[in-house]
Amino acid sequence: MTVTSHFIDDSWKLQSRLLRFIYVPCPHTTTKLTDVLLDCLMEWNLDRKLSTLTVDNCSTNDCMIELITEKMPSDGLILGRELFHMRCAAHILNLIVRSGLDSFKGIEKVRESVSFWTSTPKRMETFEQNAKHYALKKWDDSKFIEVSTMASSMVTKFDKYWEESYGVMSMATVLDPRFKMKILEYFFPLIYGDDKAKVHLLNVKAICEGSLVDGGDDLNVDEDEEKYGK
Repeated sequence: MTVTSHFIDDSWKLQSRLLRFIYVPCPHTTTKLTDVLLDCLMEWNLDRKLSTLTVDNCSTNDCMIELITEKMPSDGLILGRELFHMRCAAHILNLIVRSGLDSFKGIEKVRESVSFWTSTPKRMETFEQNAKHYALKKWDDSKFIEVSTMASSMVTKFDKYWEESYGVMSMATVLDPRFKMKILEYFFPLIYGDDKAKVHLLNVKAICEGSLVDGGDDLNVDEDEEKYGK
């Protein structure tokens, strides 16, 4: 097990530190993983300084998160641990691609295809242009059944994990003075449509408010509901 800490320093710069390499003997049970990780957090006095914990997407890690939150005081976590469990984005993308490939049995020479497209800068440029043109949602509407089936499987899995993670990413965007709510108000209607966008915008507002209440700040939710609709 590798434990890495990500934090914002006094100059508001993102820092990352590798805290520990840990040998965990088999079997890797939920209880054993929980104890090892908690020992590391306690050793570095991080048990009351955690915002989120990012792990791979597997059932063992899901159970580990449950045990950790039971053993840690909820008042030390954002929104009482509502945003504590974050799933690794790289692992999720891997699962999405695998899901698409599993439904498209005709792909047998992926390695050769990757080698072809990455062999020259010109081919890479052509591939990137085509990838932007044929976005995943457009693939879903493809007249080729193999492509539409693959895209549909990938979109379903993406939507599942997006619903679990968009809140904390949106909160980070709102707290960035360059963007705030304006960028969400622009992109959410493009992602969800106008009606669903209002619901998700209110949800982001609620998350931001919940994270600021402990600091003695507050947001005017009544004005937000009047703006976005209840």
